[in-house]
Amino acid sequence: MITEPHTDVLLSHGYCLAADPNEREVMMPYPPLGLLYVASHLEARGFGVEIHDLTFSSLEDFQQQLDHWRPKILGLYGTLLTRPTLLKMIRLGRKAGAWVVLGGPEPAPHAKEYLNRGADVIVSGEGEETLEELLRHLPEHGLEGLDAVKGILFKDAEGLIVQTPPRAQIRNLDNQPLPARDAIDLNRYLDVWRSHHGHSSVSLITSRGCPFTCT
Repeated sequence: MITEPHTDVLLSHGYCLAADPNEREVMMPYPPLGLLYVASHLEARGFGVEIHDLTFSSLEDFQQQLDHWRPKILGLYGTLLTRPTLLKMIRLGRKAGAWVVLGGPEPAPHAKEYLNRGADVIVSGEGEETLEELLRHLPEHGLEGLDAVKGILFKDAEGLIVQTPPRAQIRNLDNQPLPARDAIDLNRYLDVWRSHHGHSSVSLITSRGCPFTCT
């Protein structure tokens, strides 16, 4: 019997060179390292995970990936720079019938806007353990009992925004798997850097959090 493709979660982000002429001029893209850490964490716990790297792709291709994988949850990483594209991706995820979960530095401070524009849940803080818990909860229970999940914002049945207590940070990062760099075409990033800047570059994370106080 032939079964259609299906995955627990499709991870993506709003950074798209095709949609941003300024970024194409600078041409210094980095792999979505945060998503790669989340992916390896979830894969190590038995979840089906797919990543769509929008950097060198398009929203049309993203739509095709949604149609192909039919994920239970669509996890999107967003920044202020990528807000317009992110809002379009939220709409596509909703139409595909996926639970839409947002993370990154942009969505939580602007939770009302993103929840009103179609996001189901916003993750505040580290995403690995929170998304793991959401993957166990949302497909079976939906919004019922969601206030027991720490580190999120969502709208309850009456349309009120609920913010749950913060989730404790992961104490021992050495226990976390290395990022799933094999889930994307890393050579595309290396080639772009070589052709535009004469050398290649990749990103590393040596600690978590920000030492500054802009917020």
